Amino acid sequence: MAGNRFDVMHQGVMMNIQNLDESSMRSYERYGHFIKYWKLENPYPYADQEHVLRQVKEELEYKAGERSSFINVLSGTKSEKPCVDAKRLNDNTICILEDGKEIYAVFNTVSTANIESDGKFHMIYDNEILAADVRKVCIGNTVLSFKDPVILRIDTVGGQWISYRKDIALTRYDEHGNPVEDRTSEKGTCEIADQLIAKLKKSLSKSADSNLLIKPTVKKNNIGNQWVSHFLFAEQVAASCTGDINGDGESGLIIGGINGKVQAIDSSGHVLWTFQGKGRINEVTVQKVKDEAVVFIATEDWFVHVLDCTGKEKWSVLIPNDTERRERKGNLLGVTNIRLAYVNGKDKEPWIMVGT
Repeated sequence: MAGNRFDVMHQGVMMNIQNLDESSMRSYERYGHFIKYWKLENPYPYADQEHVLRQVKEELEYKAGERSSFINVLSGTKSEKPCVDAKRLNDNTICILEDGKEIYAVFNTVSTANIESDGKFHMIYDNEILAADVRKVCIGNTVLSFKDPVILRIDTVGGQWISYRKDIALTRYDEHGNPVEDRTSEKGTCEIADQLIAKLKKSLSKSADSNLLIKPTVKKNNIGNQWVSHFLFAEQVAASCTGDINGDGESGLIIGGINGKVQAIDSSGHVLWTFQGKGRINEVTVQKVKDEAVVFIATEDWFVHVLDCTGKEKWSVLIPNDTERRERKGNLLGVTNIRLAYVNGKDKEPWIMVGT
């Protein structure tokens, strides 16, 4: 990871993500099902670590109607150096440089003297225009109208155009149940003005906002200055929750760690109690049973611990986890969720529902 780029090399192919918004790019080692369990059963020699990219935007106050989005350009190459470079021209336009050629991506309608399109997204190449979610396009004296929004390709050299349904990825069948292979909806020809692409690109390049030509700077909200250190937990935190633990009307915090430690602290950061669970803590919750606060702990080692509000264990149970019952598709191991359910009405004892 360097600057606004994240590169991944795999079997001679490099994938590159170039980020063009104000988010910060961070990486972390993710802990989960893939490394610990899935690879034990499947012959997959890669990814001994889950090195994951995370893009983060600082929490900001937004006004009604404001939008925030992530803008990434994804590319691949068989060389060790990225062959694609991109820059934002304005809030709606990206210029992508590939092998010395300019490709424009426009998240908006397009309007110049020779072409107008109401599409919501456009890709402008040297000899082709691709438009998505289009109902009406004017190319010189030719007007193309579509009843339903389409994906439209225009060959600006030969003057041919072809449209596709928006749901092109869905397979359609004829009356005999056979898949319909022809996925085009309409095609035709039109007269293309000289230098249409060049003039369109020139028009788009003139709209550049100099403040966006480099990666935008992160807006500071100064929330960080308001953080106060209350408590230092002895191990890496794996789960947490809040709740009125001791009945004083104030929410306390319960923290669970990767080695099974569970601690409850009050709003001042003082430890109320400590409990040692069996295995990494996947979830800890405070739930009311007959107006009494009860703490439920779910662990990776398939244990359910139930504690009273003082941290004393009421009981624990090992959930059956033989080969037939083990979940194989989740990202976490063991017991992951515990919830109370009044299956037979509020006047009857609740059931404890355990998820894996």
